[in-house]
Amino acid sequence: MKHEERTINLAKQRNRNSAERTLLAWIRTSLALIGFGFGIPGILDFLLKKDPTHIPALLRNIKIFGLSFIALGLFGIMIAVYQYRVEIYRINHPHYTYKKHSH
Repeated sequence: MKHEERTINLAKQRNRNSAERTLLAWIRTSLALIGFGFGIPGILDFLLKKDPTHIPALLRNIKIFGLSFIALGLFGIMIAVYQYRVEIYRINHPHYTYKKHSH
């Protein structure tokens, strides 16, 4: 194997590992959002059982707030998986070249 081929393969492996780390970071963050989405209404339900004088509309708004966290977490996972698959496809392409992403 030529030096250039070995360098390209190492670069591809490094970029593959980087894509996996990015995917895992997105999944971790998204799961935290989903957990907060389930936890926030649960805590409020507990508090309302202790003091039922609160307005029921508040509970409904908090549930919507919790559902939005869950939806945001699921959307984050879907986008992360899509981004990962695109990057892996690019890396596996025979004419792979580095393409700088704008932030």
